[in-house]
Amino acid sequence: MKKILSVVCLLVLCGSCASGPITMTKKGKEVQIVHKSNVSSCDIVGKVFGKDETGSEELAKIDLQNAAADMEVDTVVITETIQNGKIVVIHAMGYRCNQEE
Repeated sequence: MKKILSVVCLLVLCGSCASGPITMTKKGKEVQIVHKSNVSSCDIVGKVFGKDETGSEELAKIDLQNAAADMEVDTVVITETIQNGKIVVIHAMGYRCNQEE
């Protein structure tokens, strides 16, 4: 009985530590990452952040694009990338460039 309980506890602990991979949302795919010189005619929306806890800058960019899409931003300019061990955080400014009239 102790053995079964130990295995169940171990599985619960391992399952709670695992986080699923970051995947690009449909709206996130529409967000462009550009250089600051490309947003001169765009409206600034605000700061947006992306984060990955496995050390992947690419996954942090995907998280950034998803977060920007949630803010109804279509373009971001990365202002800073911070890596601290396995945590990568990307800071960016979000813009609306594709104004629908």
